[in-house]
Amino acid sequence: MDVNNPVSGRISRHFLSFLVGWMGFFFFSPSWLGAQMAEQKIQALYAGASLEDVLQDLSKRYGVRFAYSPEFIPLQEPVHLKVQNASLQETLDQLFAPLPIRHQYVGRQIVLRFSPKPGQGQLGSRELPEEVSQKSPLYADPRLRAVAEERRQKWRESLPELEQRRKAPASQTSGSHAAADLSEYRLASVAPAPTAEKKPVSRLAQISLLPYLGTNSIYSSQVSNQVSVNLLWGVNGGVEGLEVGGFVNTIRNDVKGIQLAGWANVVGDDVTGIQYGGLFNMVRDTVSGVQIGGLFNVAGKAYAVQGAGLFNAAIFGFRGVQGAGLFNYCGGATTGIQGAGAFNISRGKVKSQFAGGFNLAGDVENNQISGVLNIGKKVEGYQIGLINFADTVSKASFGLISIIRKGYNRVEIGGSETFFGNFALKLGVKSFYNIFYLGGQWENDPMPPGPGERAGKVLNWGLGYGLGTAIPLGARSLLNLEALSIHVNEREIWTADLHQLNQLRLTWDVRFGSRASIYLGPTANYLLSRRKDPESGLLQTSLAPYLWINHAKEGQTTHQFWGGLTAGIRI
Repeated sequence: MDVNNPVSGRISRHFLSFLVGWMGFFFFSPSWLGAQMAEQKIQALYAGASLEDVLQDLSKRYGVRFAYSPEFIPLQEPVHLKVQNASLQETLDQLFAPLPIRHQYVGRQIVLRFSPKPGQGQLGSRELPEEVSQKSPLYADPRLRAVAEERRQKWRESLPELEQRRKAPASQTSGSHAAADLSEYRLASVAPAPTAEKKPVSRLAQISLLPYLGTNSIYSSQVSNQVSVNLLWGVNGGVEGLEVGGFVNTIRNDVKGIQLAGWANVVGDDVTGIQYGGLFNMVRDTVSGVQIGGLFNVAGKAYAVQGAGLFNAAIFGFRGVQGAGLFNYCGGATTGIQGAGAFNISRGKVKSQFAGGFNLAGDVENNQISGVLNIGKKVEGYQIGLINFADTVSKASFGLISIIRKGYNRVEIGGSETFFGNFALKLGVKSFYNIFYLGGQWENDPMPPGPGERAGKVLNWGLGYGLGTAIPLGARSLLNLEALSIHVNEREIWTADLHQLNQLRLTWDVRFGSRASIYLGPTANYLLSRRKDPESGLLQTSLAPYLWINHAKEGQTTHQFWGGLTAGIRI
């Protein structure tokens, strides 16, 4: 697009304004602002308390504000509820499940509405008129008619003529006849308008150019269509079939079927089927099926396959598969798989996570695999990454560092024939753990002392890393198999040349306390060295106390092999 072209510039500015406006509408509308409040944790136990007392208790303890009409909400209905560390959303779902109540987040408060379940009558004391479907405001609300008729009746009764007319039948007939006459009079006065004047809320098809500029005219947002075609941008009440939009599709209620847009799809309630947006898709409630966005997908809940070039976000929960070029986010339980180029975040349980950067989750049912970092609570499978953190891991954590709170974490202090002092830190789980090693010893300086001088001491020390596994032999004993690679610095602060000791250990570990244990076992040592003696300049080492194999030739790498023994204590 030519940015110097004024027409192109205006189109770009209009599109940017539209995109920012719709994102602001969804992210900062009352439903999205209440998301954080819906996730706060609740602990409650009610056994027969009235609904009014329960609402007051929740308001007082957790700062939740409820808005409702006492005339329509059964406040004296007994409540039986027990929740432990559940979200506010889950608590309210359980609380209102047996009651004819529907709740909705509006800003920082929760609005309660009377909404009978199928086959469920009203629990309150006041009889309500039969509720008419609110799919379209084209149908008059009978409750509004009842209020208007009540006002008209009071006006009639205030007139002397009408008052006398109303009392006359009562003085001439029995009470039962008078009541019958009055009932007939009132029923006649509230007769509904002829249904022929109502417009349909469902149509076979519609075509539009812009919002409200199409075959459904000003009723576009109130009518559901089986086939919908929006040449540029269309607004409709719902879709039960197919919708195609050149740029943007905006749906007030539900989509059931297939929805395709060149730029974006924005849906006010649920989507069941397939949704594709060239740039993005936004669904306020639940997506069930497939959701594909060129840049991103955002939904309240998703029981679907979500694919996006940048990111996927399911604010309250997710079940299925999320795949994104950048990241995936789920604010609730995730009984599915997340795969992303950079990172995955799930605030609840997840089945598996795969990312190039890092994974963050609550409990993990299977595996966490990343290029850098994995963080989980209870991991039932494997963790594979450079750094791993978890509370518990059932199988193994593979990485450079694995810190498992309820894993195999030991500090080892001991000695061997090569280094008289050894210190090691072992982190991970019994099936696989990492070893960080430091060892050293003092030996006599091979250089002869000068006249009147005592023989000096020189330091040999090593810094290494290794891997290990612990095999249980009984309630208080283990068999540890470990492999280490140690860089040895012989008679100097740091040996720059190749001077690598590779060691294999097999030790028997016996626990004598709640945690402390002693260990003992053989070692096999293999040294590769190109170290040059600082004095002679020749390849030379005296690290091994004795040798089983010594392959050393002038100018070539030295190969030495010997066996040894190690012992110590672990805590």
